[in-house]
Amino acid sequence: MLLKQLYSEPPGLLATTPAGDGVIRFKDGVNYIFGKKEAAAGAKNSLNGIGKSLSLDLIDFCLGCSFVGRNARLFGARAHLTGYKVVLDFEVDSTTYTVKRSVDTPDQIEFGPKGATRSLDETAAKEKLCKLIFFRKDYPGYYSNGLLRSILPFFLKIHRTGGSRFNDPIAYLPSTPESKLNQFHLFFLNIDNTLIHQNFELQEKIAATAKALTLVRKQILRVYGIKRVREIDSKIDSLNIEVKAIEKGLKAFRLADAYREAEKRADELTKEIKSAVLQNHADHSKVTRYEESYALAEEGPNVREITALYGELNQLLGENVGKTIDEAIAFRSHLAKSRKAFLATELKRLRAQIDERDKVIANKDNERSSLFEFLEAQRAIQDLTDAFKVADKKKKELSDLRARIQLYSDLEKEQAGHKAKESTLWLEILALLEATKDQVSDFRLTFFEVYRELYQTSDSESAFSIIEEPKKQQKIRIDVNIPARLSEGKNPGRTLIYDIAVLMHLIRRGLRGPRFLIHDGIFNGMDKAHFVALVNYLKRNVEAGRRFQYLIPINEEGTLSENFGEVDAITPKQIEKEAVLVLTPKNKLLGKDWG
Repeated sequence: MLLKQLYSEPPGLLATTPAGDGVIRFKDGVNYIFGKKEAAAGAKNSLNGIGKSLSLDLIDFCLGCSFVGRNARLFGARAHLTGYKVVLDFEVDSTTYTVKRSVDTPDQIEFGPKGATRSLDETAAKEKLCKLIFFRKDYPGYYSNGLLRSILPFFLKIHRTGGSRFNDPIAYLPSTPESKLNQFHLFFLNIDNTLIHQNFELQEKIAATAKALTLVRKQILRVYGIKRVREIDSKIDSLNIEVKAIEKGLKAFRLADAYREAEKRADELTKEIKSAVLQNHADHSKVTRYEESYALAEEGPNVREITALYGELNQLLGENVGKTIDEAIAFRSHLAKSRKAFLATELKRLRAQIDERDKVIANKDNERSSLFEFLEAQRAIQDLTDAFKVADKKKKELSDLRARIQLYSDLEKEQAGHKAKESTLWLEILALLEATKDQVSDFRLTFFEVYRELYQTSDSESAFSIIEEPKKQQKIRIDVNIPARLSEGKNPGRTLIYDIAVLMHLIRRGLRGPRFLIHDGIFNGMDKAHFVALVNYLKRNVEAGRRFQYLIPINEEGTLSENFGEVDAITPKQIEKEAVLVLTPKNKLLGKDWG
């Protein structure tokens, strides 16, 4: 992949370009983006904020970088970018492709061969770009078309405000662990990264499981007041005892509805007993009266009273009454006998009825007594509903604790499984390091070449190696080292050598990947001699027929300016002449201030 040109649709976004047509045209070899000082002095004459890094941001924007978040500079210029599509033409296998993207709809990207682009959603466009730029049919390791923004930033090192500058050649993505980045570096070198990718995924699982274990442990300790995990069994036993004690108490009460039914039944029994007692009382009164009447019947008729009565009647009725005293006495005796028989039968019936009621009363009274005892026991727990709530709460607490302990146990088993797999994987990684020594050595030759050209010293003072680190998550460390005494900017120097070596390795081995490299600010703090040596080295490679692009923003005045002089082979005037873009405080990239 080679960059061809950057412009806008409609034209007019890029106000200052060499040809004056709003198009930045890239070329093979070194592509300077030059910041030129103007004659007038003062704060407004600063070379900061004129658009050098922003022009690189626009390239990155077309290649799928996030519009918000990491790129505050690009997002700050959105008011001036609205209404335009930023367009990048690039070449892959002698075919020109075009990418178009607007800040107004950044989630849509137009992509395809030049003149035949079509609009895609951001994810689909990135996948197609990744496949076009990076896919290697014969690569044996892990690769995915979803990795564009994980591997492309290696080739686009653009300074971000507040970001670190070239501290580590391996850690090219901020806040990304080495265990993840190592697999991409092996991909760049065409070394099988399958095991390193598996290790990354495994380390992610180990970290996630460890985090879950910590969380579950803290919850158990906090919620249940347990100071140490080993006290959990004791807590479970304690909760079991509490639950059983409450359940035992509740068994005496059954359900809350049973109390309401018991109270209702007790009221009914009281009414029934009262009614039966009243009926018995009435029957007892009848029995007393009947017994008195029965005693009178046994005495027989009073002859004197009957004789006197009939004497009076004879006086009143005269001869009309023919009955004799004997007849009256006989009638009265018959009547007394009949009444006596009736009373005897009625007394027997009443006494039997009273006895039956007494039995019913006794039974009902016994039943009512049991209910009273049951209801009296209810007072041991004043609020039965609360008692059930307590029992339910304790059961849930016990169930929850058991579930958490089960989860904790499962996580521990899972973690143990991960660790066992980690041990096995480590042995395989050791075998991989042994098996790929020749491939590492092959790259090391290019690394030494670049180091020697830029630092003009022997190879023995530099180092590139892949070192085993069994106790670290990443398991291997890709080590890039140069002597600190050779450069004030050791870390930028390490990055410069490694990045150029990777680019040359891709080219010389015919490996699919970008043929460009962007270094924004890498020479700040470095000796100018390394810059001159790099430019000369790159020019020789261009002359040897190797196609690549090295994009570097550089100021006329700055860290390098003190050593720039007319006698040098590379001068500010020469850089300005060769630059693909020249910007000044008055002629800024967008023709105005932004952000």
